[in-house]
Amino acid sequence: MPWNGIRRRPDRRVRAAAFASGTYANEWHFFSQVAPNLSMRLPRCWLAHYDQTRSEFLLVLEDLTDFAPGDQLRGLSCDQISCALEAAANLHARWWGAADLESLSPYQLTDDERAKHLSVMYRTSLRRFLNRVSALVEPDVVELARALGPRIARWTRGTSTPRALVHHDLRGDNLLFRQGRAAQDVAVVDWQTVRGGLAMADIAYLLGGSLTPAARAAQERSLIDRYLAMLEQRGVAYPAADGWRDYRFCSVWGLIMAVLAAGMATPGEPGDPLVAVMASRHGRHALDLDALSLLPEDDDAG
Repeated sequence: MPWNGIRRRPDRRVRAAAFASGTYANEWHFFSQVAPNLSMRLPRCWLAHYDQTRSEFLLVLEDLTDFAPGDQLRGLSCDQISCALEAAANLHARWWGAADLESLSPYQLTDDERAKHLSVMYRTSLRRFLNRVSALVEPDVVELARALGPRIARWTRGTSTPRALVHHDLRGDNLLFRQGRAAQDVAVVDWQTVRGGLAMADIAYLLGGSLTPAARAAQERSLIDRYLAMLEQRGVAYPAADGWRDYRFCSVWGLIMAVLAAGMATPGEPGDPLVAVMASRHGRHALDLDALSLLPEDDDAG
């Protein structure tokens, strides 16, 4: 049963896109090859099967009956966010700046290919985003979504910070929290978008989507400091100034994801309120941090 009790009908278009984009291959490879080398709580994988030629993908995972997913609309508590930050630090530190980082994701694209691919996807999805949810979010967030179009390629190239293995969809619905304990444990699920990138993409996405703008603005500095300290404990030196710059730079990722979600959703699927909340929170996040000033338009964005 998918999260939030919504039973979705099979969609051949979405399924075909998942095989073509490598998202199924990513998750299969993660659970069969990468997960055993991680010191973080994951559902145990009993079976991982992937066959590109026959369009077959199957994962059989542990039933975490004493865990429950976070609520993306309501947001996460401070304790839940702290647990998620620790899980992220374990993931990011394990392959921080590793030379073999790209081998951890089977769907290989060069930086230029990835920039072009995401730019095309964003431009295509933006039309549906504007038609579906632009009336549900603030006008300045809509304008930010428009302004991001010619900057997407530049965003994919990152900053000077070494890359890490990044979940890229670290949000409440993909975090399962153990119930009935004072100190909550968290299991991270949905590894279809895992690949190399800026670690702060996970952190900005987590904080921007899990807190109201006021709560996020009041806590983000201390939460970033806590995350950097967790990395340092695991042997990663990440200067605070670089971390804050990358956090600002990555704050647009949530809005990018909201636009892509609107473009890929099945017509008639009851997801517009969630996409609107995502767009509103993440858009406000990027506007508050003036992220656009770190993202000049790409000369080759046309």
